[in-house]
Amino acid sequence: MMSPDNPPEAARRFHEKLAVVSHVVHYKFGGNLYAYAPYTREIEIWARMFDQVLLAAPCREQEPPGDCAAFESRNLRVIPQREAGGEGLADKFKLACQLPLLTWDLCTAMRQADAVHVRCPGNLGLLGTLLAPLFTKHLVAKFAGQWNPGSNDAWSTRFQRFVLPLVARPRNGIWPLAQSACARDSFLQRGPHGCSDRARAPGYRESRSE
Repeated sequence: MMSPDNPPEAARRFHEKLAVVSHVVHYKFGGNLYAYAPYTREIEIWARMFDQVLLAAPCREQEPPGDCAAFESRNLRVIPQREAGGEGLADKFKLACQLPLLTWDLCTAMRQADAVHVRCPGNLGLLGTLLAPLFTKHLVAKFAGQWNPGSNDAWSTRFQRFVLPLVARPRNGIWPLAQSACARDSFLQRGPHGCSDRARAPGYRESRSE
């Protein structure tokens, strides 16, 4: 379907649905949909490539923080996912209890898509990585963090580094994980490098990290 060695131009369009699985919190406010600004710009590029993009992610109906920007594409649809996880033992226990519901909600979203884009590390990204092959052979994975193991990494992060290469193999239209960051940079060179005044959230401020 796609290759990091030949990234599609903005004008190229797949007449399919893409499901994006992410832990990034989205915000509905003032008739617009907001999310973290660098993430928003990436999703805008995917929205130009697919007929419809389904955002399987947490969503709150409230004013967004200042580092968020509004989506401008109109072919986006949020399929709200539960917010779960945390660093404490109680948070982990709550996550384990919610796992069946999280799985059901995510499966409901992915079964509507022709391709799946999972964004890791994160609880939803990990779950999406494990479940996506049940629904499609077209999987794009992004690991937004240090790929080299670190002594302070959480066990869940180490586990995701282990699982992702097993799933994201260079066959059946699947991007190799190790090249996904390079492909993403190629897309960003062709995409918007900033947000218009209309797209900025109240109190918007540019951030350097993702």
